[in-house]
Amino acid sequence: NLKSVLDDFGILSYFQEVVESAVVGVRKPDPAIYALGVTKIGLPAQEVLVVGDSYSKDMVPAKAVGCQTLWLKGQTWGEDKLQDTGAADQQFTSIFDLIDFV
Repeated sequence: NLKSVLDDFGILSYFQEVVESAVVGVRKPDPAIYALGVTKIGLPAQEVLVVGDSYSKDMVPAKAVGCQTLWLKGQTWGEDKLQDTGAADQQFTSIFDLIDFV
């Protein structure tokens, strides 16, 4: 489960809430999974930062809900050649950039 993975990496404490598709029955790229997360933490969507490595499954639906977005653009999911069409507020190519940003 996702909480175990986050705990194994020593970063679980950085997350107020974790929404898992297997638990809530909604899968990406359905924006509803992001809306559930926003509701669960009780903040306005524009105050929530979504970090993801898939433009189509993370950035687009999160932006549709109104969240801030940070695309960790790498060599994954075949999207490394995609150009941002406005759904990513920030773009990084390294997880280390994310650490400095946060």
